[in-house]
Amino acid sequence: MKLLRGGGRRCAQGRVLKSYPSKLNFTALQCLLSCMQSFVVAISFEREAYRWKLGWNIRILAVAYCGFVVTGVAFYLQTWVIEKKGPVFLALSTPLGFVFTTATAALLLGEIISLGCVIGGIILIGGLYFVLWGKSKEDEIFDNKACSNMTTTAPPTLLA
Repeated sequence: MKLLRGGGRRCAQGRVLKSYPSKLNFTALQCLLSCMQSFVVAISFEREAYRWKLGWNIRILAVAYCGFVVTGVAFYLQTWVIEKKGPVFLALSTPLGFVFTTATAALLLGEIISLGCVIGGIILIGGLYFVLWGKSKEDEIFDNKACSNMTTTAPPTLLA
């Protein structure tokens, strides 16, 4: 369900960015709406007031860092990638997070990686490569059709 919702959101972002060029305003609006949705979900699950108390300690710093830096930067970079490469490229880069997480956990935390994880990562990267290869071929076909249409339907030139 999360993948369908995320894919739909990225496709919608691609359409919105064509008519709404301000990425920073779009990112701020996206963060505001996400904050409101998260608040509704959180308040429905946790109704005890003392759980919502944030003191001037590491908890408030963690919330502020996650809210402003992580979410803001992530949304801005996602918007930038969608504007430059389209929603397909961003959707395909998302599963690479699993590969990087597994590699980082092995290097920094000393977790043992099973053979299944390695094979799964290879299949995942191979699948991403083939989809990006197909997308580049599709773009070449559209570019060739656009070029052939421009050369066949070019307006006549006036000679003075």
